[in-house]
Amino acid sequence: KGECLEIGLGLGVASKYILSFPLVDSLTTVELDENIIKVQREVNYINDERHLILNANGLFYAYQTKKKFDFIFLDFYSHIDEETLPAITDMSIACKRLLKPKAVMTGWLDPATSEEHMKLFYKLFD
Repeated sequence: KGECLEIGLGLGVASKYILSFPLVDSLTTVELDENIIKVQREVNYINDERHLILNANGLFYAYQTKKKFDFIFLDFYSHIDEETLPAITDMSIACKRLLKPKAVMTGWLDPATSEEHMKLFYKLFD
């Protein structure tokens, strides 16, 4: 509910899901790859005035914006392992400063994630 932030667009499936909740006031989606934005608009266009897509670096956005959010969803990675976990960690640290009191931040969990990496991933959102 409220003001939401999504880091990573993909095909917009998570965006549509977040916007399906009537208590969501706005969703700002930050996507680095302009081609992904173009493809999403072609195959899964989201016609919702509450949705703003920014073509920007999510980490830079998280450190530069003054806006606070009620919900943050991290969706900028394709899997979770020793190579991607440091970037996910950096992003979660940057985004934690954007959370309003009692806000929630979570991320997409790849079902093929090892138990070891899953534990580390969950700790990011404690």
